[in-house]
Amino acid sequence: QSLNYLQYQLGLRSGFFAFRTPALEMNALLDEDSLKPNWFFALPGKSRLARVAASGVPACLSEANRILEGQMAYFGGEWRPLTLAPEKDPQHWTHYERGSARANLKDIKYAWEPARFNWAVALAKAYYFSPDDKYARAFWQNYAEFRLANPANRGLNWTSSQEVALRLIALTICAHVFRDAPSSTPENLAALSINIADHAGRIPPTLCYARAQNNNHLLSEAVGLYTAALFLPAHPDSPRWRKLGLRLFNEGVLVQVADDGTYIQHSTNYHRLMLHLALWAQAIAQKESAALPDASLQRLQAATRWLLAQLDPLSGRVPNLGHNDGANILPLAAVGQTDFRPVAQAAARAFLGQACLPP
Repeated sequence: QSLNYLQYQLGLRSGFFAFRTPALEMNALLDEDSLKPNWFFALPGKSRLARVAASGVPACLSEANRILEGQMAYFGGEWRPLTLAPEKDPQHWTHYERGSARANLKDIKYAWEPARFNWAVALAKAYYFSPDDKYARAFWQNYAEFRLANPANRGLNWTSSQEVALRLIALTICAHVFRDAPSSTPENLAALSINIADHAGRIPPTLCYARAQNNNHLLSEAVGLYTAALFLPAHPDSPRWRKLGLRLFNEGVLVQVADDGTYIQHSTNYHRLMLHLALWAQAIAQKESAALPDASLQRLQAATRWLLAQLDPLSGRVPNLGHNDGANILPLAAVGQTDFRPVAQAAARAFLGQACLPP
């Protein structure tokens, strides 16, 4: 890990990473066929899901309507203005990492949290249940603001490849849900494909940092690459993204999840993040008629059982063990950030083959 971190610092200080990640939309130069999306994510039937989730739909719409007013719940809690432009003149991301540029923020997570696009997933859920184009328009307007204020490889929101990967996953979800909305013009969808490819291209050069961390950074970046490979299968780098993403994800699971299911970060919140990434990776594998290796699945089964042993099935709460920054990277359920029942039920179905909670 120390050697990996040394490699990262050498790449920063030599200018190699700046060369490998130019502040340009390189993928805009590709032909249209290379950026054609693969719509792999099939949404469940609306009538069935609306019936199952009926009790949660009003809260879902209420959250989305508040986002329309320019606010979001930071870290699953406090509502604050939705700020997508943390700097007026963003520099290349390497300048911040080297210290030659400084952000006017006490905590960079306040820039990263809205840039994870959880608010966009909330708008997507609202559009799914109530197909009012105002939710899609709000997504595209805010996305355009983000893209203008955070050009490829420039600004705080490109400093961390993990943040780039988590945003890539959220953008892919939103692309599928908003695909047929009136405001989802061909131009909007084409620009989103270019941007997703730019996100994927940011990840490989600095994987040495993720390896040095040996935690959720590596898993996030691996799943981000795998997602981009499936969404943009005709992209010239897609085969490399897929191979690299799958290999690093499976290696990461075997190193980071113990035989008894304990996660390396000793945090219930990051345990959920790991399971979310695993669920998304497995869903992608199923879409291409593949499967995760048995060794990885055995660790994920153990990790699921570990979480179930901590879970209060009535409230959905778990002990507030270890670091907790409110991360909830797949906010697809109609419950709050502290309720772990959605990930427990999904992981039990996916990795144990049976539900762990009542319907």
